[in-house]
Amino acid sequence: MEVSVNEGSGLQRQVTVTVPADRVNRELDQRLRKLAGQVKLPGFRPGKVPLSVVESKYRDEVYHEVMSQLVSETYPAALEERELSPVAQPELEPGELKRDQDFSYTASFEIYPELEPAGYRGMELSRRTAEVTDADIDETIERLRQMRASHEPVERTAAEGDQVLIDFKGTVDGEPFEGGEAFDYTLELGGGRHLPEMEQGLVGAEPGETRTVDVPFPEDYPKEDLAGKSARFKVAVKEVREKRLPELDEEFLKGFGVEDGQQETLRQDVREGLEREIAERGREELRRQIFDRLVAANDFGVPGQLVERQLDRIIESHKSQYRQQGMDPDTLDLDSPATRNQFRETAATQVKVGLLVPEIARVEGIEVSDQEVRQELQRAAEQYGPQRDQFLQMVSQNPQQYQEFEGRALETKVIDWIVDNARVTDEPVSAGTLLGWEEEAGTAGSK
Repeated sequence: MEVSVNEGSGLQRQVTVTVPADRVNRELDQRLRKLAGQVKLPGFRPGKVPLSVVESKYRDEVYHEVMSQLVSETYPAALEERELSPVAQPELEPGELKRDQDFSYTASFEIYPELEPAGYRGMELSRRTAEVTDADIDETIERLRQMRASHEPVERTAAEGDQVLIDFKGTVDGEPFEGGEAFDYTLELGGGRHLPEMEQGLVGAEPGETRTVDVPFPEDYPKEDLAGKSARFKVAVKEVREKRLPELDEEFLKGFGVEDGQQETLRQDVREGLEREIAERGREELRRQIFDRLVAANDFGVPGQLVERQLDRIIESHKSQYRQQGMDPDTLDLDSPATRNQFRETAATQVKVGLLVPEIARVEGIEVSDQEVRQELQRAAEQYGPQRDQFLQMVSQNPQQYQEFEGRALETKVIDWIVDNARVTDEPVSAGTLLGWEEEAGTAGSK
C-alpha cells in the first residue's frame, strides 16, 4: 500500500491511497470463491460454479463490495501511517477497480491543528464579589411575588404593568406578513418582551377600543424580510388586566418549598440561594476572562467543519429559547446564511476554546473521574426540576450526550487549575449589581 498526502490550504488534507494489484486480485478471488459456494446456477452443481462465471454474473456487486472493503481496511492504516487526525468523515473519490491493476482512491478532510497552548499559567484575573444583605433578600422575595402574580380584568385604561388581551393584524407597505396576525393574544405593557413601540402604543387603551400602532423593526431583527422595515398594526383591545400580588401567607410559602410556612425559613432559603448564585456569577466571570485570554494568546486556524457543527448547536439553542417564549422559531429565518454568519465568530471562538481545554489538560496531567462527571450531570439535572430523573436516564442511555458531560467536567477542572495558578483580585460590589438587578431597573425605566 502506498500513501501520499497533499496539503491544501490551512487544515485541508488530501490523502491518496494505492492498493497493489496482487491484493486487489486476492480480495476479488476470495469474495468470488465465497459467493461460488453459495449461488445456484442452472447447469452447475452446487459449489461447482466456475469463478469466471460467478464474476461475469455478479461483477458489479462483487467489485463494489471489494472496493468498500479495501477502503475500510486501508484508510485507517493510511491515517495511522501518516499520523493524521481528521475532524470528520472524509470525502471519498474512488478510482475504478480492475483486476490485475492497482486500485487508488483519494480521501479529502480537515485535520485537527497541532497545538502548544500558551498564556494559561499565571493569569491575572478579577472577580466581582458581593455580600447578601437583608435588602437583597427583600428584593428577591418581591421578585418571587411578581412571579406568582395573577391578573384580573378591570374596567379602566391600561397602564404599565397591566396585561392586555388583544387581537391584532399587521401589515408592511399595506401587505400582511407571516406571523403578523393573532387572536386572544396576551401582552404585558412595560414587560420588555415585545418591541417597545408596541407596548407603549397600547398604554392608555380601554377595553373595547381599537388602535393603530406603528412599529419599526430594528435592523438586526431575526426575521430578515422585516428587518429595518415599519409595520402598522390594527389592535383590538378586548380586556385590560391588573396585576395582583399574592400575600406572604402559608400557601405562598409552601409553594416555594417552605413546608413549615415560616417567613424566616424562606428568608434563609433565599439567602443561601443568592450566595450560590453570586458564587456562580463570580465563577462565570472568571471563566469568560480565562477563555478570552486563551483565545488572544493562541492564534491558530480552526477546522471549518467543527465551526459548522458549533453553529448548528448555537442555532438550535436559540430555537429552543424562542420555543420557551411561545414563539415559533421557524418564522424567524434562524437557519439563513445571514443569521449563521452573525454567530460564526462566536462559534469559531467556542471551537478554539474546545480544542485548547483538553490540550491544557493533557500537558498538565489533568483528568476527570467518573464521580466528577456524575457531579457535573447532577448540577445540570437540577435545572430540570421534576424531570430531573428523566434527564439523568436520557443522558445515561446516550453515549454522545454523556461524552459532552465528560467534556464539561474536564473544562471545569481545567478552569479550577488555571484559577488556582492565577492571581485573582476580588472587587466588592452590591448583590444587585452582580446579579443584574440594577441594570434591569435602568432598562425598565428607559422604556
